[in-house]
Amino acid sequence: KEKYELNRENEDIKEKNKNLFQSLSEVRAKVIELLDEKSSVITALKLIQQESVSLAEKEKIEDLESENKNLRAAARTLQEDLDKSNREKREFAKVKKRRENASIRPDTTISYELKNQFEVLSVSDYEEEVNKSASDLDQSEARQHKDPV
Repeated sequence: KEKYELNRENEDIKEKNKNLFQSLSEVRAKVIELLDEKSSVITALKLIQQESVSLAEKEKIEDLESENKNLRAAARTLQEDLDKSNREKREFAKVKKRRENASIRPDTTISYELKNQFEVLSVSDYEEEVNKSASDLDQSEARQHKDPV
């Protein structure tokens, strides 16, 4: 009878062991499933982050490209203005090379018309009076400095 009870307890323990083993297997499977899900979520988050970073990078790249285009346009405009300015300067500064054995003759030299450069200047009566009184004042001041009283 004792042997029979021990056999029965042994069978019960084996059954419990079997049930625990099955439960443990199910828990392990669930853990593996959760780890896979966790890995998938992490991968999804990384992709989302990467997309947001790449969107921000794309915006920065677009801004830099736009700024680059604006700077190139400004530089092109400045270069065109500089070229135009240089062309205008060159037009006024053309110098012809002098021939080595050129003789100086009246037909090879430039003739200048002689005229009074100051004929357009005139002094009005009022200005003459002002100038005269200013020169008289200057002379009287000069005498005072020479002959202190």
